[in-house]
Amino acid sequence: MKKVIEVAGLTKTYTKEPVLKQLSFSVERGEIVALLGKNGAGKSTLLNILLQMTPKDDGKVEILGSKQLKTEKIGVMLQNDFSLERVTVKEIIELWQSYYPNSKNYTELLQIADLADKQHTFLAKLSGGQRRRLNFALCLAGDPELIFLDEPTVGMDVVSRQKFWQQIKNLQALGKTFLITSHYLEELQEIAQRFLILKDGKLAFAGTLQQLQQGHQMVGSKKR
Repeated sequence: MKKVIEVAGLTKTYTKEPVLKQLSFSVERGEIVALLGKNGAGKSTLLNILLQMTPKDDGKVEILGSKQLKTEKIGVMLQNDFSLERVTVKEIIELWQSYYPNSKNYTELLQIADLADKQHTFLAKLSGGQRRRLNFALCLAGDPELIFLDEPTVGMDVVSRQKFWQQIKNLQALGKTFLITSHYLEELQEIAQRFLILKDGKLAFAGTLQQLQQGHQMVGSKKR
């Protein structure tokens, strides 16, 4: 399979404090990979470097086979939702569509956001969960190959979360690749093929859920 993310020896230091320490991993086309870790583990810094929002100190980073970010081929859903006072759901979707020569059609994006009855509602009037769903639809506007999701289900209710993860599975079936950051293993254990766990800026684990569970069992058996 083709690697769509390749990282080798990545390091990053802030004010003489190492944040990322010699990280190396890859993500293959069509995978759903979960990036886990507590606050301060380095998840946000890693994501910002992958998206070229923060410069790295050392190491290799290639996205879709290039050191230059192909923004038209990636989708990004960050934690912070934006709210424009006098802009409607319809207007913001159409604006995002205009950024891409081959965008998904309006009806499909509206369906992804599950906001058909809110087309003419101002963004400021949407609930937190509705804004997250809209943000997800916007990140898919350009029909990207690689999709970065940062704590995507924060603020969503149970039903919305279930629908969201089903959409991820449907998109994976179309060949889309996902790197999803989260604090919560349980939310991703039924959907991710592999897990990357950051601890103190280092990659503490890289593998499948089964390998992770076996590792915990081995540790537990040693303590007995």
